Amino acid sequence: VLTKDNNQTENVHLFACKRFLNVAARTPNRMVYGELGRYPLQINCYIRVIKYWFRLLKMDPERLPNQAYHMLRSLDSCGKCNWVSSVRSLLQSVGFGYVWLAQGVTRENCFLREFKQRLTDVFRQDWMAGINSSERFIQYRKFKLVLEPEKYLDSIRQKCFRDALVRLRLGISDINVHKNRYKRNDQLALNNCPFCPEVENEFHLCFRCHMYDDIRPSVMKNVEPHQESIQFARLMSSKDAGTIRKTAWFLFKASELRKRAVDAVGQ
Repeated sequence: VLTKDNNQTENVHLFACKRFLNVAARTPNRMVYGELGRYPLQINCYIRVIKYWFRLLKMDPERLPNQAYHMLRSLDSCGKCNWVSSVRSLLQSVGFGYVWLAQGVTRENCFLREFKQRLTDVFRQDWMAGINSSERFIQYRKFKLVLEPEKYLDSIRQKCFRDALVRLRLGISDINVHKNRYKRNDQLALNNCPFCPEVENEFHLCFRCHMYDDIRPSVMKNVEPHQESIQFARLMSSKDAGTIRKTAWFLFKASELRKRAVDAVGQ
């Protein structure tokens, strides 16, 4: 049935998006959609289905596609699931059941625009509900409030800097709270910073750890502990190109410094 989710197509879409962000395949899809401001390709499929439905309705009754449509509609009325059943369910699912009952609209282009907007609104609501309901996104939802492309995608040209920012935003960086997210409670000591007797989380990296004092930009200095969460959200949601570049530069340099220090300790 044409209106069923095309998982393979959407998997290719998400694969391309994750390659663009240079993140692993297991990165949560909601985050990928959020960073790029993307919507599922299935929305375009739904619109094409409704366009074709309008074409069928306007066809001459003598044409076979029109006759086949009315046959399928009769089967649907008898409880037999088919393509027509999917069109009806699609319209009803987004509040346009009256369009099905009327078997068409007078202004198709206006309806298609409204139909597309309704589909995107439904997805946006589902996306936000998923972000707000899972502990996996507990930090992400503090600064990601709208499903739209992020400013850093245009502001940062150096791939290595952008990668460092993306990985911290999505919770997939090398800091211990990210690496050990799914460890058991009796293994929480693994989350401690390699250089300080504190938990190595986003706030510790950006505002506290003395290992990075020499490279920490002014936007991350002299932040009171009770203001760290607010300041971190401001940094991650900033639209100022200068602030975005400074943050990305710091995260890349801190990652390099941390890696060298940890490798030296290991030797």
